[in-house]
Amino acid sequence: MKTTAIILVSLFCLSIVSASCIDFYYRDDCPHCQQVKPLVNQLFQQYPKHNWNFFDIYQEGNSEKLSEYSEGVPTVVIDNHVVLSGSQEIPRWLPCYAQQMTTRECPTLSADHSTKDWFLK
Repeated sequence: MKTTAIILVSLFCLSIVSASCIDFYYRDDCPHCQQVKPLVNQLFQQYPKHNWNFFDIYQEGNSEKLSEYSEGVPTVVIDNHVVLSGSQEIPRWLPCYAQQMTTRECPTLSADHSTKDWFLK
């Protein structure tokens, strides 16, 4: 019984300290990016334990990083495999991922790219 309790406490502690890596790709002259940026900044302040990275794609090398995941901005990449794109998907799903600490805790939708919803990369 003690072993089970120790395992459960250990798993709980690991889930609390595990932080996601959240990369936000944007352009300063993009109206969709400007629409999403306040939410991303709010979540950045609300969940400081995550590893947040902000990439202006006009800075050298950032557009190449983005091209691995998406063709446009705004785009959020979580732990190098969950991709959220656009001014509708990011506000819809990013708060869930930021709150849950790991991408495995969020609801799963179809990975159909034609729906323009989030997908696994």
